[in-house]
Amino acid sequence: YGNNYNYPVDRNVGFKLRLKNSNNSFLYNFFVSNIDELFNSGSLIGNHISFLISDALPLRIGFGHIVDQNQLINYKDSIDQDNRRINAFEIDFDMPLFNILNKNVLLIGEFSAIKLPDTRYYKRVDDSQFTNDKKFRDGLWGWMFPGLKYAINDYSMMLAFNYNFSIFSPYYFNSTYDFERVRYRLYDIINNEENFSNESEELMKFSSDSVSVFIPKDLYSMINGYENTYPTYGFSASIDRMLDDNNYLSIQYSHLKEITDNDTNLSFNSLWFNFSMSESLFSFPYQLNLFLSKTFFESSNLNSLDENLMYGLSLNLNIYKKIFFLTEFRNTYYDQNIDGEIDVISYINTGLKIKF
Repeated sequence: YGNNYNYPVDRNVGFKLRLKNSNNSFLYNFFVSNIDELFNSGSLIGNHISFLISDALPLRIGFGHIVDQNQLINYKDSIDQDNRRINAFEIDFDMPLFNILNKNVLLIGEFSAIKLPDTRYYKRVDDSQFTNDKKFRDGLWGWMFPGLKYAINDYSMMLAFNYNFSIFSPYYFNSTYDFERVRYRLYDIINNEENFSNESEELMKFSSDSVSVFIPKDLYSMINGYENTYPTYGFSASIDRMLDDNNYLSIQYSHLKEITDNDTNLSFNSLWFNFSMSESLFSFPYQLNLFLSKTFFESSNLNSLDENLMYGLSLNLNIYKKIFFLTEFRNTYYDQNIDGEIDVISYINTGLKIKF
């Protein structure tokens, strides 16, 4: 998660804290996404604590919690519902399993849960005869286990099995969460949900006219046509290479598939890419950064431009002694005009920097 991907449209001032002891057996991380919204009970707040049991039992256990104090803080004037709090919890662990080339292979695992503000209804359409099964949940769960992680020299690799219960969206508080937090969509609630009173009632909480809706992230799959109404299973993998703070590569990917005999079973993917290098171009030193993030998208929507997509680059070129040419480009996607259409929000910035 980051609070600055929409800069300079949004200028959020957050806070981060990291504590650890001398041997790293105790670690604590804390963040606040927006201090202004914190005092209005509308910020994102995260905590994670982990500790090593002992040298004799090198098991590290971690506990995490994230809360969005109010998803609707920016939409109080648009809908009657003006407060919606959502919590997520996780437990993780790692411990050495065996040794390869004098490096430990770690067994890793994580259990995640989301406590929903309201009962969440969904329906399974089994066939064309309208034999639908109405389901509901008050919380969502998923786990990553078993998993293996191995690091040698500059490389770190991870591979893990994933299983998620119905309508669970992994990586919920991701890098594009601020854009996915609440979406505005044109949606005829009365006609589309005429046979489903629970769904209609839930959606009407976030609508002022019944043909459009300010829909929170955890409800979005109700209307986008790609709801994972069956449990999903799959894998997540990552490879990282880090030489130093200016030279690194990070690639993460996950693939999940619904567990069902239906011909229309869905599959979902998430992809992150982050690359940085420090080299010279025609004797001019430069620093180049590239990134891309697209999270939890249905496989047929690979090319869709939605709020879950973000990419960009930055270049810092030393053109003469202490004079630097800077350029930055970034594309994010969200409905800026509140008209039901997703806009491309491009940020381009160039300039010179002189160090004294």
